[in-house]
Amino acid sequence: MSGWDTESHPFIVLFTNTYPYETGETFLETELPHLLSLKRPIVLVPMYGQGKARFIPSSPQAPVFVAPPLLPFSPLNRRKLLFHGLCNFTPAFFAVNDFFIQKVWRSGSKIWRFATSWLLLRAALYRNRWLFDLKHSNQVTLYFYWGDKSVGLLPFLSHKGKTIVRFHGSDLYEEANGFHPFRVRILPLIDLACPVSQHGADYLRLRYGAIAPPISVARLGTIDHGLGPVPLSGAPFQMVTCARLVSLKRLHLVWEALQLLHHTQRLPFPIQWTIIGDGPVRPELETSIKATTLSDTLSVQLLRDIPHDTVMQFYRNTPVDLFVLTSSSEGVPVSIMEALSFGIPVMATAVGGVPELVSDEVGCLLPINPPANEVALRLLDYMELPPSKRNAKRSAARNVWETGWNGDVNFKKFCSLL
Repeated sequence: MSGWDTESHPFIVLFTNTYPYETGETFLETELPHLLSLKRPIVLVPMYGQGKARFIPSSPQAPVFVAPPLLPFSPLNRRKLLFHGLCNFTPAFFAVNDFFIQKVWRSGSKIWRFATSWLLLRAALYRNRWLFDLKHSNQVTLYFYWGDKSVGLLPFLSHKGKTIVRFHGSDLYEEANGFHPFRVRILPLIDLACPVSQHGADYLRLRYGAIAPPISVARLGTIDHGLGPVPLSGAPFQMVTCARLVSLKRLHLVWEALQLLHHTQRLPFPIQWTIIGDGPVRPELETSIKATTLSDTLSVQLLRDIPHDTVMQFYRNTPVDLFVLTSSSEGVPVSIMEALSFGIPVMATAVGGVPELVSDEVGCLLPINPPANEVALRLLDYMELPPSKRNAKRSAARNVWETGWNGDVNFKKFCSLL
């Protein structure tokens, strides 16, 4: 790493969670070609990642390099995190002031979050001394794709160039994870914070006040895969959820709502709910579904994690009536953008930046904490709409994507900030 001539080449150093490894952060695949248009060398720095790297576009004018992951293990591996975070000679007392200023001792969950972040930073710094070379150049732009994990390195880099940080959902909202350690140290060092929603921008200003950095909303977007097929009259009602199966997605609300409609025999026609994704709540959800006697009027399909291209192919080939997401916390979900781009109406809870995407015009905007019976009633109301009104929502969904969430437009605007 130290062999890179950063003085004569204005590099962009892009810190990710795992990209280009593993299957996450697929939206970076959409953004990276626009970064290449800046004709600056790009260095991808994943926090961790295993296996073979995905295909990465590159060009002679904008070569893309991939640094070894900062950690040789997942931060979720507590045993390795403890060992590598403790057994090194990196400074250990940088966190003392933060521990007391932020009153971390008052909460067990805060102590845990604080300790894991401290261990992660010590392990990453000890294994990657090349990071300190970045402080010698004012030609390097540091671009942190997330407002947590890697961005904690910022106070140690003494960077002279520009620093830009995106903020999404769980990496921004304290309510999502309970606590973001070291934020009081990090925010004053950011030259430009780029939340992906206006809601996120307002949150940064209100939550952090005087220490909030300059802010510019930088929306995400998706590429145009074309419109999906229109559902046929008399066909089963196709519902889709594409999400990481974690507790904050509250998939149990959708399942309980469907059960209510099913057991009270109020479904106007057969319904199929397809769930795309995987995660820790999957076994519990599968158990609940298997314990319920389903009939021809209600079926559930769990597809686990499938490649992004396969998800797009599913939307291209499947007449989907409604995309559903009932999260308790979100930034601006790319999964919703993708559904809208295919002309698929969306039902979602009004959390985070979701209301900037979803309204009753394009589907159904649920309250932040709806009970299952309200979700059931809103689903029933939607299913009972005449075909002409459902088709109008499909047109409105596509129009919202074209005017606000087209990746080609939004990423060009963001690149101008770099």
